[in-house]
Amino acid sequence: VGRSTLVAPRLKVMYTPTTKVACTTIKWMLAEAEGSLNLDVIPRLLAANLHRSQTIHNRHVSGLQKLNELPEHQIEEILSSPDWVRIAALRDPIARSYSAWENRIFMRAHRRNPALIQLAADAINEGRIDVVASFARFTIALGENADPFMADQHFLPQSHLVRKGHHRIDTLVHVDRPGEMDALADLITRRSNTTVAARRLNEGLGIPLQRVCDQDIANRLMATYAVDYETFGF
Repeated sequence: VGRSTLVAPRLKVMYTPTTKVACTTIKWMLAEAEGSLNLDVIPRLLAANLHRSQTIHNRHVSGLQKLNELPEHQIEEILSSPDWVRIAALRDPIARSYSAWENRIFMRAHRRNPALIQLAADAINEGRIDVVASFARFTIALGENADPFMADQHFLPQSHLVRKGHHRIDTLVHVDRPGEMDALADLITRRSNTTVAARRLNEGLGIPLQRVCDQDIANRLMATYAVDYETFGF
């Protein structure tokens, strides 16, 4: 948690990112409000398969600090002081799983893991990729052989990243609940006197989840991520 948790000192906001849970949007908002955003380095970071919005995950762009790199007394203040706000975000596990599969496996994301792509190979039907069958094949592979997937944070249960018993969380944003991302933008705006908005960034192909996920697929994913359902009451 300490390695991934980010700090905006001027805002006095601590943020524990969760992959595929609007973390690109939240990092942009924090960096803009903090005044630490450095757009000048982006051209040196861009690759053919990397969108501009994704450069925010590079700390040379965001300027946000890592919690575990700060002095111990400062970490203690951040974790306990009422002057600080500690935020994290959650997303429906089935929707997050589909988003992770689409990005990391189906779309062959930057720094992809070929072993995972082999475990969840595309399903080909009459010379074309069958998206529904491919996603179903992934959920079977994930359920039967989870360990290789869990080495990638995009597939790790959210309860392994948002540790409710590990440290105090003041604001837990459910990104797929109407209004909660806008409420987070308002909170950041109030703390910075800089207006920020919850823009939709790093979006996928726009395929509705209902088109690719039937009840059997949903049941497999709910079993795989049972710990998240138990921890957060999804």
